[in-house]
Amino acid sequence: MNSDMQSAQKEISSFTGSLLRENFGKGPESVFVQMAGKYLTIYIRNFLSPIEKVLQQQDQDLIIDEMRQKLMYALIHDIRAFINAVTGVQIEHIYYDWNMTNRSGMIFAIGNEIFYDTVVVDNYHGKEEVEQKISTLSKEAEKTPEKITSFQMNSRTIAVIRTGILVRIEKEIIRYGKETLLKVIKRSLEKGYLHNSTNFEAILDKKVHDIFVDWDFELDESTIVIITEA
Repeated sequence: MNSDMQSAQKEISSFTGSLLRENFGKGPESVFVQMAGKYLTIYIRNFLSPIEKVLQQQDQDLIIDEMRQKLMYALIHDIRAFINAVTGVQIEHIYYDWNMTNRSGMIFAIGNEIFYDTVVVDNYHGKEEVEQKISTLSKEAEKTPEKITSFQMNSRTIAVIRTGILVRIEKEIIRYGKETLLKVIKRSLEKGYLHNSTNFEAILDKKVHDIFVDWDFELDESTIVIITEA
């Protein structure tokens, strides 16, 4: 592994953990940073603040999600700037999601250039089947995406980018300034489909630990990150 990249990964991991600790009152147990091509993932594990733990015990995951959304709006700017300062790569788009059941989270960033001459694996095992399954699930939830691109970042991480997924009523909801509400609804709906599907494990021939999804409504784009066993 490139020593400069390894150093950058450690710095970003440490910064992210400290930033979450300062703003949530408790930091994650671990933060893993991966770079491949122009993509960067920050995988956060065992992260739940004391007040969130109480809310979770009361089945108030939606309140936790709303709280994190508001805080992350502010923190994402700092994370984006830090990645740029450490790597020299400007972040064009950034996505994030949480899995409250697993107490995990994912930040998925897209840079304007490749990180440290790294590459993604385009022809990974099960690629066509994964994209077909995503297309089918997307159609069940809203509509068939106009375009689906997927690739493997490492032995545990597969990223899927969907373009052209919003239906007319969703665009109207966005026009009325209800993006946050729409995202909460779509996340609940889509993650229900994604997590209820055991096909990914059969397709990839390995256990799936986490699935994260987020949207950029302005771009009409969505990302899905699948974390598997190695």
